[in-house]
Amino acid sequence: MKQLKATLSLALVLAMTITSAIAQMESQWFALVPVKEQRAVNVFVDLDEVAAVTLSLKAEDGREIWKRTFQTASLSRSIYLPQLADGHYELRARTATRYTAYGLALKGERVLLRPRATVHAQSPTVAVIGREIIVDVAGVDADDPVEVEIFDHLGRSLLQQTLQAGHERAIRYDLRDLPRGNYRLMFVVNDHVFERSVHLR
Repeated sequence: MKQLKATLSLALVLAMTITSAIAQMESQWFALVPVKEQRAVNVFVDLDEVAAVTLSLKAEDGREIWKRTFQTASLSRSIYLPQLADGHYELRARTATRYTAYGLALKGERVLLRPRATVHAQSPTVAVIGREIIVDVAGVDADDPVEVEIFDHLGRSLLQQTLQAGHERAIRYDLRDLPRGNYRLMFVVNDHVFERSVHLR
């Protein structure tokens, strides 16, 4: 009888642990898990609704090696990397409202997740003059590219561009062809995401 109670208690603890782990996994919209003893990673996406999810793989020098967009609310997929040389890479995941990235280190037959260093990034400044939006990147570190994306009130991407802070000071976006209303600007600087809402009259 005591053995039965101990077994039931252990089963209850395990069930609670598993339930907790599942809840934690479901609270994160994106997860990346290396496949043991293979040059591959498992990608998991869990969203509240169907959205365009873009996955991209970049080399350490910023070159884009692979990019794929999925229209989905849930994704479980293995990505195999046998053709890549040993070194450091970055896997990025993005939707209209979310962004995250993982550093990968390929070594032999293994894929290691690289912890990202804590960095400080400064947001570009934004000014709205009439029907123009001016994005000033003068205050951003010259080595940091700035990814700019503009969305309408429905979350649809209207424009996407990458600026190099060291080469450009400010850029103007002429939005006279867009209807009046609220728009959202998203900037990605050194893996930091900054957002700004603007209203066009």
